[in-house]
Amino acid sequence: MVPNNADANGDCAITVGDIVWIGHYVLGTGPAPLPGCVTPPPGQAGDGVDLISELQNYPNPFNPATTISFHLASPANVRLTVYNVLGQQVVELINGNLQAGPVQSTWMGDDAKGGPVASGVYLYKLNVNDVTLTRKMVLMK
Repeated sequence: MVPNNADANGDCAITVGDIVWIGHYVLGTGPAPLPGCVTPPPGQAGDGVDLISELQNYPNPFNPATTISFHLASPANVRLTVYNVLGQQVVELINGNLQAGPVQSTWMGDDAKGGPVASGVYLYKLNVNDVTLTRKMVLMK
């Protein structure tokens, strides 16, 4: 089954707030799927998005630190990086192979050299295998 807003491959663009996902996704956490969404058979999600769930940081806005957490459904190569709004890398928090399960990383609002960064909007990018998810967070000093 292909939803009305998808192309022949089942890919569609989904925008939630400031976040845009493009690709093939499984949506919903309840017992019934959301209207217009496709749930592929287990193991056939295609792009690996089913490997990641619960990506968020708390608190947001934050001062002086925030914890970024997510859950991996299976072992994966993971990279978690913080960027400023100019797209410049601020710090790399995780880079390596991780086991399945919950993952947390705390960012103390500092750069790669340990120096404090300015108040403002920052993006954190999570790469899991070939899948990339990006979220926004705000540091308020």
